[in-house]
Amino acid sequence: MTVSLPVANPTTLAVQLLQHGGTNSGAQIAGGTVPPGQTNFVISSSLVGSTDSTSHEIQLTQNATLVVPITITYTISVTYADAIDVLCQYGTEKQATAQAVQYLTPALVDLVLTAVAMPEAAILFDGLWFSTLNLDEMCGELPPPAPIWNNDSLQWASETIKALFITLAWPYFCQCKAGATTPTSPPSPHQPVPPGWPSPLVFSCAPDDLCASLVKMQQQLASMQKQLFSVFELTTLLQRYQLPFAYIPGRQHLSLSGSASFAISRLIGLKVTLRAGTSGLPTFPGNPTYVKDVGWMSVSDPNGMLQEKRITRNQMVWLPPSCADATLFGYYLNPGVTVDVQELQAEP
Repeated sequence: MTVSLPVANPTTLAVQLLQHGGTNSGAQIAGGTVPPGQTNFVISSSLVGSTDSTSHEIQLTQNATLVVPITITYTISVTYADAIDVLCQYGTEKQATAQAVQYLTPALVDLVLTAVAMPEAAILFDGLWFSTLNLDEMCGELPPPAPIWNNDSLQWASETIKALFITLAWPYFCQCKAGATTPTSPPSPHQPVPPGWPSPLVFSCAPDDLCASLVKMQQQLASMQKQLFSVFELTTLLQRYQLPFAYIPGRQHLSLSGSASFAISRLIGLKVTLRAGTSGLPTFPGNPTYVKDVGWMSVSDPNGMLQEKRITRNQMVWLPPSCADATLFGYYLNPGVTVDVQELQAEP
């Protein structure tokens, strides 16, 4: 708001821009004070949000009696923010040719990506092949915000990849409902190819020698079958015997006594051998003999103890399931007992 005075104001003026009419009539929009001796001044403010007021008025009040009459002229510049477009203001729906549930074939995925000029993104959506989309649900609302396509997208979780595909596929299967005026459609979901994005694989096929192409396919299938068989065997062993199946000896810690601990990392177990101090300890019959009152051992991580076990044999191997997570091996030995401890590592 700019106010101009024909002569300098002889006294302090209080200036207000008030809303006139509407639900907020009388509310101050802008205001301030003008010290004596000025002929013009600017008071800045902004009115945020919508209002139903019909006009505005300027109100000036003087803090002291004016010595000479003055005339005040003013200009008001009002700028309104652009209205926010309401997308699909009459609702959303499937296109006439869309099914309730859509089966995603590789060819259909390529068609969706071509429609939004993003065929290079096809490598992202291999995991969606032969899955389904519920178009009644997807087209019942506006498309979700699209994740930003970048070079880290190949490591995205499956939920994030599917969210991106839904956004890209929305204009292919869905549309705004018609209404009294032309509805505002969502903006194109197109995104540029990230710099350094891998080029798509190109498979050649020689029309004059289709047998050679078929032989290559058979060789690749045979190789895949061999790999699948290896995975099957390993899965069977894991289910039956757990992991790992073998270990190799690692570092040795000799002649330990008393109570202490040492750091370990990614072990599958430990081997304990009694060396001295057990001749007078009580035993129980067994094979091997049970030795009583030797001591205890434990494995821990930074949050605390994971597991513990009593030392009861002249030589024993301990393979606690949580040993791979442990960062510390602790022991307590009764007076006079000495042991050797060897770390057991997973077989390469």
